[in-house]
Parts: sequence; C-alpha cells; structure tokens
Amino acid sequence: MIVTEDGKTFGTIGGGTLERALVNESLKALEEGNSRKVVFNLTKQEKEGMIDTGLIWGG
Repeated sequence: MIVTEDGKTFGTIGGGTLERALVNESLKALEEGNSRKVVFNLTKQEKEGMIDTGLIWGG
C-alpha cells in the first residue's frame, strides 16, 4: 500500500480500522520526514509498543 503526502492511497491492506490507522501513521511519518516501523495490536489485551486497533481478532 502506498500513501502520498496529500493522503491519497494506492492499493489496500483490506480496508477498515487497520487501514485507517496505517494511513494516519503514514501521514505522521511523512509530515515528520522520518521512516518508522509500526506494530498493530490485533488482540483485546493491551501490549506495550503496539498501536491498539480496537479489533479483537487475532488471525
């Protein structure tokens, strides 16, 4: 998935909550001029260092 500085996207990771969170993180990285690795939490337990998605499925 590609996210441009103006928020346009090309491709998808499946849509929904996770994709919105990824777009938001991508826009932050572009604005700050930094690359980053983000890890999303797909469970209902809070986990340190992970971005909570509010999703409860774990794959």
